[in-house]
Amino acid sequence: MRYKLTDETLPRVNELCQLIATTRGVLGGLGTEAHREWDRLRPRFPSNEDLYQGFISLSELEVEELHTNLRRFCDTVVPAPIAPRTRPTCSRPSSSRLATTERPLQSVAA
Repeated sequence: MRYKLTDETLPRVNELCQLIATTRGVLGGLGTEAHREWDRLRPRFPSNEDLYQGFISLSELEVEELHTNLRRFCDTVVPAPIAPRTRPTCSRPSSSRLATTERPLQSVAA
């Protein structure tokens, strides 16, 4: 069965296509298990011809299911952006602070 793309489904299908493109870009460096999972999902992807014609073979529910599966796959394959780390602090004062806090050496009279 073919379903017409509507104003409601088109944005979700566009997101789906972006997820497909993102994942496809990193697929070459992945293991066998990831390729098996991709091969299981791939037959359900809408074709360019379907999108051009404005019809897809997925219902709204199937689009959501595929989007969820692909998002989970994409999240395990494509590393999430690393949050910026704060600069580590050390327990010792830095040498510049050390110089200002230390007292000058006093000579001992013989």
